[in-house]
Amino acid sequence: MAHYAADCWDAKIECSYGWIECVGIADRSAYDLRAHTDKSGVPLVAAEIFAEPKEVEVVIFLNFPQLPLSH
Repeated sequence: MAHYAADCWDAKIECSYGWIECVGIADRSAYDLRAHTDKSGVPLVAAEIFAEPKEVEVVIFLNFPQLPLSH
């Protein structure tokens, strides 16, 4: 796993060469922002304070075909 990543995933496809990695995904977390702040001394943060808490329901529908978990 890369030093800057909080987690990594690979997407693989099966083709005539066998299973090959087609996409590498890295969760960089806040690595870039933190590195900039450490080097420049300028914090890259944003905040919005609300008068009252607001509860929002979020529903996400995923429609993926069944993929093998490993090869």
